[in-house]
Amino acid sequence: MDFEIGLSHRVFGKRPPLETDFQQFRKFNIRNMELSLLREWPLPYTRETIAEVCQNVGHWLKKYNLQTVSVHGPSGMPGRGHWLADPDEATRRQNVQERRFILEGAKMIGAKYMIVEYECYDHWPFWPHNAAVETTYPHVYESWKRSVEELIADADRTGVKIAVENMSRLHRGGVDAE
Repeated sequence: MDFEIGLSHRVFGKRPPLETDFQQFRKFNIRNMELSLLREWPLPYTRETIAEVCQNVGHWLKKYNLQTVSVHGPSGMPGRGHWLADPDEATRRQNVQERRFILEGAKMIGAKYMIVEYECYDHWPFWPHNAAVETTYPHVYESWKRSVEELIADADRTGVKIAVENMSRLHRGGVDAE
């Protein structure tokens, strides 16, 4: 059986991609990769910065004969930014806009999918699981769903599909499912 091996750019650390990452992929015969656009980056999530990163990535993909199947956007959560279910409507819209820039970047580099995490954290803190609840978010599911529906409408125009990451150990209610 012939397997294609892919790897996430994130294996190189929580930073924007560098050309040496793509050299390593090629050296070890890894032809498929996932680009991770992380909240830990010291870059602002603007159309310009995402386009610059993706322009570099597109060049390196061609240079090293690689392809990317997916782009993983930032993971959002209460108190740490980028949260698609943020109860503040202006902040939620800003977080959706960040993902739109990432969706545009995904199209630039020929990715088929943009990964969105299931960010339905209805209480804080949610980790560790036995921590005392300080805040609850009763409308988190509706907010997250609205955000994803907006992104799906944009994805339909770009041809990039939205894929929801399966978050283990979380389910509706945010309780440890084990």
